[in-house]
Formats: sequence, C-alpha cells, structure tokens
Amino acid sequence: MLAALALVLLYGGGIAAGTITLRSEHLRDDGRFHVAVLLWCVLTGGLFQHANGMSWTGVVAVVPAGLIYGASVAYFFAVWVVRMRTMALGDHKLRVEPTFDQAEAAERRGDMDAAIRLYRASAMGNPGHAESRRRLGEAYLKSGDADQGIAELRAALGLVEDPEKKMALGFRVADLLVEKKGDAFNADLVLRELERDYEGTRVAELAKARRARLPAPG
Repeated sequence: MLAALALVLLYGGGIAAGTITLRSEHLRDDGRFHVAVLLWCVLTGGLFQHANGMSWTGVVAVVPAGLIYGASVAYFFAVWVVRMRTMALGDHKLRVEPTFDQAEAAERRGDMDAAIRLYRASAMGNPGHAESRRRLGEAYLKSGDADQGIAELRAALGLVEDPEKKMALGFRVADLLVEKKGDAFNADLVLRELERDYEGTRVAELAKARRARLPAPG
C-alpha cells in the first residue's frame, strides 16, 4: 500500500508540476519551480524506496544519487512541460525580438568592434529583422566605415514595414548618401522609392519635398 502511494506521489507530482506550469504564466522562467520539482522527485523517490524495503538509513545514504536522478527528472519536467505549454498557447509562432544589451554596453564603453560583432550576429540570426540591420549600420557609421554603414541601413530599409519608420530611415539614408558620399543620385532614388511605395499619402508628400531640396547631382 505504501509503495503504491509513493509511486502515485512520484509520478503524480510530475503531472501536478506540469499542470501548474501550464496554468501559471509566472512560473515559466522561475528557477524555484525547478528546485521544487527536484525536491519532490528526491523525497517521493526516497519514500518509494523505503516502501520497497529499504531502511531510512539506506534512503539517506543514497540521497546524493537521488539528487542526481532528481535533477535530470526536474530538468525534464521543467523544460518539456514548459515547451508543451508554449506549443499549446502558440507562443512558438511569436516573433521574438532580439535583445541588444551586450552590444549597447560595448558601444557605451567605446568598443565598436565588439558592438559590430554582436549586431552582426543578431542580424545573421534574424535575417528578416530590420532593427538588427539598422543598428549594425549605425555601429559601422560610428566606427568610421560609412560605406558599410550605409549599405546596412539600405538593407534595413528594405525590411521595414511601418510607413513612418520606413520614412525616417529612408530620410536618414538619403542624408547620409549626400553628406558622406556626395551621392545625390542614389539619395534621389531612395526618396523616389518612398514616393512610389506610399503614393497618395503623407509619406509620399514629405519624400517629394525632401527630394526637391537635394543638391543637383554632380
């Protein structure tokens, strides 16, 4: 009877842990959940062994081994149950924005090589993410590489979907082409593209006005 109860507690604990995780948003990334499952596995595992004839002294003696076993089981429940929850809610389909904490820290301390490396890694890992390419372009500009900086910003421009953000970035690229390279021709092309893509809107009107102020191509 005691063995059956211990078995129910051992595996029932795993089911309970899964249910709690699936229902509780705040437990998804809480390390305390991992610890709780670990302790549950060790304690109920010990109870199961005692119910099958092992003395309590023997149970205590094998606690280190139980911790190793429990850790693996706790990891299984913590990772796979959370993954089940993610799949059930459709979170795996969400587009997760990358974080730029390390790259920003590198910029603040003036280590532009490290910042560029981190932004480039983000851009390679998220090829359709405009902000990664934009930040990479700005980092190149800060490092003094205008050609690569402008190239990255133009690549980012092709990925932006929001009209206001695309306009702001388009104006930025056009200004850089003129200021850094004296290239009014390509600046004009960038602004014309904005006019064409947003014909009949405020964005197109502003792009047209901006284009009218460009210096004549040399």
